[in-house]
Amino acid sequence: MCLHPSNFSCDNVLRLIQLAISQMSIEVVKEHLIGINQGYIGLSEQLPVFLERIFELHSIDKGIKWSYRHMLIEENDRDSNWDLFMVNSPWVEHNITTVQNLVENVLYYLDNRFFPLVDMYYKNKSGLVGIQATMGKEHAKKVSVCQSFYDKVGTNPETTPLKLYYLIMPCNIDHFNKDNYTLSQFWKNVQDGIAPQWKNNITFFTLLSPSSFAATMPENVEPIIQDSD
Repeated sequence: MCLHPSNFSCDNVLRLIQLAISQMSIEVVKEHLIGINQGYIGLSEQLPVFLERIFELHSIDKGIKWSYRHMLIEENDRDSNWDLFMVNSPWVEHNITTVQNLVENVLYYLDNRFFPLVDMYYKNKSGLVGIQATMGKEHAKKVSVCQSFYDKVGTNPETTPLKLYYLIMPCNIDHFNKDNYTLSQFWKNVQDGIAPQWKNNITFFTLLSPSSFAATMPENVEPIIQDSD
């Protein structure tokens, strides 16, 4: 329960916390995340904002060598391995922008905490990439939430596929290291059926930083955005 004066809402409090974290230096954010990962700082509702901040900072810096893994649905008969995901954006935008006006590889990190489905997104040659920072293990969404996201960005899954990455803490790796997942991990009301345009055009991945949360891209490597093909 949130205690506050009648003229100051819980949303205002969360917005102030987000603003404070957004002004922290990369070293302060990194130190806090290392403390959480090692267990001497407790989890809090603000953890996803710290994860978002480290992603934002490194997307316009030299970049963390993130690792990613495709979260395969159980009917798949192929293996999924951890691979390299490097991100580097020329700048970060904080406004909702439709696909037609997206600048390729620019990270759109929204100030609106109620934006559906993702915390950040960008466009590359394969379509859209969405980032959702999380401390949870269940991520099932209604189809209506995904539809709302596509409505916001002015497109549809058939013409603009989405790769959705769950940005997690290294200490939560065990849950996200499974060989396959059921549809109910990603979708609510599976018993009602999930239409092919959603099942075939939204794919899910785990995104993991090194436990040091440090930028480790070699100096002689040209920064790029890269994700799985």
